[in-house]
Amino acid sequence: MSNKKCGIDRIGETISREVAGYTADIQMGVIQLVDTKADELKEAIKKAAPVGKRKKYRRSFKVKVTNELNAYYEKTVFASGKEYRLTHLLEKPHASRKGGTVMPKVHIAPASEQIHKEFENEVKKLILSSKAMGGGIKRK
Repeated sequence: MSNKKCGIDRIGETISREVAGYTADIQMGVIQLVDTKADELKEAIKKAAPVGKRKKYRRSFKVKVTNELNAYYEKTVFASGKEYRLTHLLEKPHASRKGGTVMPKVHIAPASEQIHKEFENEVKKLILSSKAMGGGIKRK
């Protein structure tokens, strides 16, 4: 925050400018965090993905920007090509060709939950340590 003096007639402008600076600082930090966490999620899924006859499945995971508006930034991790069909079959139990049930090999859900928790904690840290908030003032 700036230490400039302002008159009562300009206090609204000054508050708006300070809040806009704080918001922009947080937005840029969150965008960078989304980028890094999306890549981490992709790598965690690849590492945990089962390898069977189809070795392409593990390599098929990609990241893309699915929404990029002013206050909304979203990336999606997905299985590309024909391999996208396997994600549901591997995550959920299903009937086999010979009868019976195929047990799931869950690998996407645990990685996703872990990355979401880390993301939430990192956003909290980002907000508390923002330069606009005074460079790391911890409030209780």
